[in-house]
Amino acid sequence: MKYRYQSLPLKKTLSGYTLIPLLFSMLLISPYGFTKEMKEKSIQYSHILELSHPIKESIPLWPGDPEVSFKSVATMSKDGYYLRQFTIGEHSATHMNAPNSFVDNGQGIDSFPASSLVLPAIVINVKAAVKNNPDYIISMKDIQSWEKSERTNTSRNISFF
Repeated sequence: MKYRYQSLPLKKTLSGYTLIPLLFSMLLISPYGFTKEMKEKSIQYSHILELSHPIKESIPLWPGDPEVSFKSVATMSKDGYYLRQFTIGEHSATHMNAPNSFVDNGQGIDSFPASSLVLPAIVINVKAAVKNNPDYIISMKDIQSWEKSERTNTSRNISFF
């Protein structure tokens, strides 16, 4: 059976019978259409903080990990597309370690439900201290100072420094 694309005239497509449900659906999926329960279950954010770093041959490596390497596998001129293969140790670059990386019979990364990896985050900004001292080590005083100024419940948050 062959399928063919057929466009419908706008007049027929957006009749009163289709326009009302369409507008109602748009209201439901808009932030104004969410119930309190739906909002609590959805992923909401006020700011996304990009924490990943580009993978380069010069990135710091975990001791004993293989060096990062790139190899061209396909090129535009020869193959009509571009493709590289890269090799990297699993403890290099931006990543998340599972307990089984360091503990015999520890939990593997595949055992963590995705929902456990999405949490509200708190950021304790120590940029000023790091600017003057790149080897700055965050202290309890920094954390306590932040807690006093923010007065936020941090029991189910990820903390970034």
